[in-house]
Amino acid sequence: MAKTEKMLTARQVAQRLGVGHRTVLLWAKQGKIKGAVLIETAVGPHWEIPERAMADMIVRGRGRPPKPKLDKVGHNRRKKATS
Repeated sequence: MAKTEKMLTARQVAQRLGVGHRTVLLWAKQGKIKGAVLIETAVGPHWEIPERAMADMIVRGRGRPPKPKLDKVGHNRRKKATS
């Protein structure tokens, strides 16, 4: 007998990743979630997403990336590459 994999709803995945469930629905529709399956039911369609797919998903923070830190003089702390 084959071992069945735990499937999650879009809302469950969204809660675990800290994003909106509509974002997860969009990712599933675009094919960005490996193994996501659209299931047709009498109530309507819904997505089932394998729990293992969450390991492949990296969610970056919202908004702009942080500004680089400056030293007291106002220069970027990163050292420039010399050629």
